[in-house]
Amino acid sequence: MTTNNLMTVKKFEPKTAKRGKEMTIRKKELRNELLKQNNNLEDIRNNFKDKISIDVCFNLYSGVQKDVSRYKKDLDNMLKIVLDVLKEKMDDDVKEPGLGVINDDNLIYEIISRKRLVDLPSDEGIDIRISDYTYKFLA
Repeated sequence: MTTNNLMTVKKFEPKTAKRGKEMTIRKKELRNELLKQNNNLEDIRNNFKDKISIDVCFNLYSGVQKDVSRYKKDLDNMLKIVLDVLKEKMDDDVKEPGLGVINDDNLIYEIISRKRLVDLPSDEGIDIRISDYTYKFLA
């Protein structure tokens, strides 16, 4: 198994889900940045095909007081784009290729997600860690 199961995108504003063509544009932007900024995607593709756990941190730039939409975002709407981009095909029409890191959403057994406010635009982005899922009851 790979030890480098982290994908990171920096200097990138995480986006929320929208309807129609805008959603496809946002997914393509994220996919292209992940491809450009990460050289370990092939390792991840080859090592995580069964039950998986995904840990996502959205780093939101809070330094723009006039544009609160930059950091006031719903976690679930940002997560939708990330999960779609991780699949082999990232759209319902199965035309647009995703990263192919996971075969399908049904392989995701655990999702941990969080938002973190950052002070520098260079720290804005998304951190995604994929690992094998191991059931742990949190009491």
